[in-house]
Amino acid sequence: MDLSQQKLSGEEWDALERPVSKGEQRILEMIHGGYDNINILFNDTQSLINFIKISENKDMHHEYFYEKYFKKDMDVLKKKYLTGILQKKKKKKKKIKSLKKRELIRISNVDKKIDSMHAQIVEFVLLTILKQFLKFNKKSPDDKNTYYSYYTLGQILKYEIRNVNPYVAELIHIVLSHFKPYIKKDQLIKYAFELIEQNKDVHKYRDTKLYEHQKRIMTLCKVPGPKLYLYQAPTGMGKTLTPIGLVSPHDPDADRSKKNLNEKIMESSILLSQMDPDKAESIKIKTKNYICMCSKAHWFTIGEILYSIGY
Repeated sequence: MDLSQQKLSGEEWDALERPVSKGEQRILEMIHGGYDNINILFNDTQSLINFIKISENKDMHHEYFYEKYFKKDMDVLKKKYLTGILQKKKKKKKKIKSLKKRELIRISNVDKKIDSMHAQIVEFVLLTILKQFLKFNKKSPDDKNTYYSYYTLGQILKYEIRNVNPYVAELIHIVLSHFKPYIKKDQLIKYAFELIEQNKDVHKYRDTKLYEHQKRIMTLCKVPGPKLYLYQAPTGMGKTLTPIGLVSPHDPDADRSKKNLNEKIMESSILLSQMDPDKAESIKIKTKNYICMCSKAHWFTIGEILYSIGY
């Protein structure tokens, strides 16, 4: 066995010091924050409203986007595959409130971009998979592709994707509910590997959150007192990164700030206790606006505050 030490080459240093990507950084931050909130999650999948960055009048925009982008494709699917499934409802014709001119200009500016972003916008993804399901189901109900598209639709709708168009979601829920009795459990088990492990769409649009074993170990470590745990989980399930969350309450910078904060509070309390009670109360009132209680612990000593207000 050769135990001699050698200097690393330039390529080896580059490999070691390569910074993490933005996506990886987001995951590291999530694990770090998971100690305080084990149910933390995020999902970066874009709905159309989020893609255009609309924050007000969302209901009005949902209706406008349905008419402009989704209704035509949905009507084609209804006519071709769903005529005997959907109940005909007599809808009262209501006037669609027109958007403001500046909002229409904003939407028209991203029109071309939307056409090239169908694979990143969840409503277009859902309609594409819905079309595949209806097509495969009509041709061969027990085919693997039928079960793949059915399972994928159900999973994506369960994810925490914000502001999905309600008209698109409603149609998919109706289709899934109608075909649920025809889905055979033995076929689901037969295709389980392809539906779950090899399902690229489910993995691409899924929520990013802590694994159950990470939630459990972080919960157990909050129990006061000495502890020793045997931590086991399958390969590739985040065991190596879990300590990032476990050490988060022991951040040295945070501990140092807390220590300084406690020292200054004690110093201030002693100084105030030595003063005349009326004068001390007056100082407390006048210094309220000078004390910052943010997480960075930007406190002043009473001496600094007295100086700043001219005492």
